[in-house]
Amino acid sequence: MLHEPHLLDAPAADPFEIAAQAAADIARLTGVERHDIALTLGSGWGEAADLIGETIATLDATEVTGFSKPALVGHGGQLRSIRTPQGGTRS
Repeated sequence: MLHEPHLLDAPAADPFEIAAQAAADIARLTGVERHDIALTLGSGWGEAADLIGETIATLDATEVTGFSKPALVGHGGQLRSIRTPQGGTRS
């Protein structure tokens, strides 16, 4: 199996540009213009994410610039947009 190069591996990669494109992708794919915070939770933390608030959208990480499919079997590879009880939206 060949390793697919990652955008951030390129010597000339601009991480800020890639992050801006990822934010634009997430906004477009979730229908939420702006997210206040992003959290990375391991695969076993799905139930904890449920406690944060209401899931508005779920998408595959591979749909977002700079993200790749999980390297290990059993890892979800999903992003969720969650509205907190205070009304903020988290990704």
